[in-house]
Amino acid sequence: GQFNFYLEEESRWDAWISGTNLDTGPLTAQIVPEHFYMEGRLSLNLISEGVGLKLGKTTGEFLTETPGHFDITRLDETIERLPAGWNQLKTSLAELGLSTLKRFDYEQGAGSLSLDNREGDFLMRFVGPYGSREVNIFLHDERNTPAAPLVAQPVAP
Repeated sequence: GQFNFYLEEESRWDAWISGTNLDTGPLTAQIVPEHFYMEGRLSLNLISEGVGLKLGKTTGEFLTETPGHFDITRLDETIERLPAGWNQLKTSLAELGLSTLKRFDYEQGAGSLSLDNREGDFLMRFVGPYGSREVNIFLHDERNTPAAPLVAQPVAP
């Protein structure tokens, strides 16, 4: 990898990292432990730029090198909070559907990342002995921004 920090502009920087045979278990446990866990090895390329602490354009891709599994751990909370008033059939079907989405054993997988500041997408596709899974995450910056002041428009006579 490499990191460049430029002094002639407002703290502009750029960086890249590339690796092969990366163990995803410790990596996901550090980055997103409450949301997602993955086991297996992969190769990864990531390029990013920004100014100060503001992330600019970032792109990346990965390709699995070994079979493994992923677990969307964030869904545990959703499964635990299913409404108590649901009948047994509805609860069982919801638990089954969410559990199927939550954990998946794969033989192959690939993905890409494209961000620009706080917006972008993270696309993943996995193929395993029991089918395939696509996980597409789209990020949108919906922070409160000041609305333009309302201006009275003249009414035509």
